Amino acid sequence: MVREEFPDLYLKSRPVSFGREVRLAVTASGAGREVGAVAARLEAALARLRAPQKPRATPASGAG
Repeated sequence: MVREEFPDLYLKSRPVSFGREVRLAVTASGAGREVGAVAARLEAALARLRAPQKPRATPASGAG
């Protein structure tokens, strides 16, 4: 997950609806002493979010 890769950033999805073809608005923010370093981390996180995702396995019926 992107959150695990970028624990120092705040990432918040803002879905309007759900489904396979839905696009999400995402708020991303970070803090640090060097603006360039924070900007680079934000760009990397957003690029990771834009990358095609592998389908996740769904739990078997009755699990969980």
